[in-house]
This record gives sequence, structure tokens and C-alpha cells, in this order.
Amino acid sequence: MDPARPLPHPGFRVSAVDLPGHGALQDCAFTLAAAVRELDDAVQEAVAKTGRRPLVAGLSLGGYVALAHAVARPHHVGGLVLCSCTARPRGWKGLVYRTAARLNELMGPELSSARDARLLRRNATAECADAALAGGLAVHSFGEAVRELHQVDFLGLTARLRSPTLFVNGRSDFVFRREEADFVAAARRAGTQAELLHQRGGHIFLMQHRERFAALLDRVHEGFTGNH
Repeated sequence: MDPARPLPHPGFRVSAVDLPGHGALQDCAFTLAAAVRELDDAVQEAVAKTGRRPLVAGLSLGGYVALAHAVARPHHVGGLVLCSCTARPRGWKGLVYRTAARLNELMGPELSSARDARLLRRNATAECADAALAGGLAVHSFGEAVRELHQVDFLGLTARLRSPTLFVNGRSDFVFRREEADFVAAARRAGTQAELLHQRGGHIFLMQHRERFAALLDRVHEGFTGNH
């Protein structure tokens, strides 16, 4: 199994979705609408193969995409695990990301990729870092993603969630923890089952402790979908 994937219960069917600008879709421009379509294709395939609505998990950009998809297609998803995506990319946080995107452009793809590879190896296990790097770093799509996310009110989207949701943040990911309570409260005000959990580590905690994260997915899948 690809080390970048979690290690789920043997009875699980796992799909890893490439977003536009990433992996097999490296040459495609990133837009949120296109990313939601790619995810929905995978979700529909899972439903066709299993007859059940899947649990959808996303990290960082993938978490924002999973959130937007669940709001757009509320009857397609059995539950959500949204990791490291409880920050609105606006205000000073948006400025930080726009500045980073501009710095990427000024540095160029070679230097940006080398810097990101060093950061990844510092913050992930060797096997997860190797797997991610083998798939290629989506340095060129970072600016596209930042510009797209800046236009969306993700807290407002959270208030429209209808799928049971677990928000998960790394304990030391302080930027994304600042607004986590607001996201949970927004989902609960809509009558949606929503919980918050912290895991050891930072923004990409699941690439530091993938066995622990796989066990978490196992428990959440059983609780949210009633299927094992």
C-alpha cells in the first residue's frame, strides 16, 4: 500500500483523490469547483461499488474541498473528517498565504520545490515524505489555491453542513486552532453532529502518525456510517 495512505481496517475500500494541480492532474489549473467535481466522481464511484455513502477525509486544502463538496452534495456523503482546515483564509491569515504564494512565484519552481521538500521531510515520517515527493509537489498550484480559497466563506459553508463531521487539528497547529471552536459551533447551530479532536503534531499530523490516524478513521467510520 502507498505509505501516503492511511492503514484502514482490511474491510475498507480506500480511494485517494488527486485534486486539480496535484498528482495525475498536475497540468490542470486548480479551482474549487473542479476539485469538488473530482471528489464527487470518486464518491459516486464508491457508492456504486459498495452501495454505501462513504466517509470522506481531507487534510488542509483537501479538507476545504471536502467541506465544499459536502455542502454542494449533502446526500452523497456518510460523514466527514476535516483535518487542519478550521481557519478562514482571510484577513491576516489570507495575507500570509498570499505573501507565501508570491514568494513561490519569485523563487521559481526549482527553489520552491527544494524548500518544500525540506519542510516535508522535517515534518513527516520518511516513508510518508518519500511517497508524497514521488507524486510530485504541487508548488505551481499553491497560488491558484490561495486565490480560490480567499473568495469563499468557509465558516458560512460550515453552517450549511448536514453530514456528521469530526474536525481534527494538530495540537501545535495554532493558526488553524484559533477559529476551530467557531467552526464546530457553526455546524452544531445547523443541527449537524460535529465534534472536535486534537492529535499530537502540527499541520500535517497525519503524516507523522498515520497508524494512529488510520485507527481514528476506523472508529469514526463505524460511528458515523454504521458500517464496518
